[in-house]
Amino acid sequence: MALSQPLCPGENVPAALVQRLNKAQQLVAQAAGTSGKKKAKRLMRKGIKALKQAAGIAARAAKRGTVSPSCAASVAAEFGNAKTGANQWLRTR
Repeated sequence: MALSQPLCPGENVPAALVQRLNKAQQLVAQAAGTSGKKKAKRLMRKGIKALKQAAGIAARAAKRGTVSPSCAASVAAEFGNAKTGANQWLRTR
């Protein structure tokens, strides 16, 4: 699972949000490439948790005016999509 599109194009996104999104993507990629069932599930759950944290960071940044509300909404939507995909993936493992 990769991010479906660049989030917040043309916006100056806070470094904490970028780092959390990158970490989430890294963990999900590791989970997909891991052959061990238990390790893969643990990595996937950590990746989804990092993405949830990114959605929270984006929501707080939108309240402060650091990013646009549409940017925060796109991060939240990406979190929802990833969580749904991860739940389906975890059931098949």
